[in-house]
Amino acid sequence: MEITYLENGIKWKNGDCEVTYNADNIEFAADSAEFIYAEIINDDGNSEYRFVDLNGNDICKYDETNVLQIKNGITWINKEYEEIIDVYIIWNKIYVMVSSTDIDVFEFSAQYIGTIEAPFNYIYSRFVDGEKLSVICQGNMENADTFGRTDCRFEYDTITNNWIKVGIAY
Repeated sequence: MEITYLENGIKWKNGDCEVTYNADNIEFAADSAEFIYAEIINDDGNSEYRFVDLNGNDICKYDETNVLQIKNGITWINKEYEEIIDVYIIWNKIYVMVSSTDIDVFEFSAQYIGTIEAPFNYIYSRFVDGEKLSVICQGNMENADTFGRTDCRFEYDTITNNWIKVGIAY
């Protein structure tokens, strides 16, 4: 999907429809199968990260104050954290990496579903774009391969509710 930057927003095609999302100071925008991600530089110089559905409707956003805001109809529901490392949307759920060991999961309605813990002997680093919920995790030297690499990619198995190691991250 091609995203076009406008003076006060971005636009893209969703099927036969052209969608425009209005926001000032969009620094970067990218698409995924389920959403548009936009990084915005606010007037105070701080960054805000927004997730928008392919029809141009806000899903959620967060900024450097570590407050996740989820759009529920016309209101925003706030979830405060000590840290937000990364956010990802897949399978109509919001996944919030809130520490190196925990991912909180929310419905689009802002209802909390639960927490997914990092694989044993690994810590979360970041989400990876794909058809499945995927993360890069850093392991300790006990988990290193013969070349000393410790960063691995994991995919989440929704049937067993476990992480499956699919390979190294390089």
